[in-house]
Amino acid sequence: MGLFKGIKDTYKKSEAAVVVQNLLEEVARVGLFSGDPTKTANTLVAAVWDSMPEIFGGAYGQRPHKITVAASALANAIRIEDAGKMGTISFVLALSLGKIMNEVGMRGDLYPFNSLDMKLLDGAAQVFSEFSERLAESPLLKEMHGDFG
Repeated sequence: MGLFKGIKDTYKKSEAAVVVQNLLEEVARVGLFSGDPTKTANTLVAAVWDSMPEIFGGAYGQRPHKITVAASALANAIRIEDAGKMGTISFVLALSLGKIMNEVGMRGDLYPFNSLDMKLLDGAAQVFSEFSERLAESPLLKEMHGDFG
């Protein structure tokens, strides 16, 4: 049983990593991200998965949807990266998480989300909201408003 669980875990991680990778590639195309989207996505998904393997591995009977794992990976990375600072990588991660939150808000009823998904997505939305509030008060955004206002 352990062998098949390991294979399924690897498959589920890769599904979520592709979601994150696609989002990072979009940000890279507009020049906001210069890292390796594939490597970064795999690292972010592995980090969140390793922080709660029983949750993501389905130990309680449910596995979260790949979008939920991707949102959780981005939110986890924002929490780690943004500890007291508003760095470029935090902004890139938040842009990517915002796209997921928008998709869930617009078409969430079309996805087969379960109660675990909803709990994890609520946590990711909270991280996004807190980051957005700090960004709104940051000197960087106020300076940008001055340039465009």
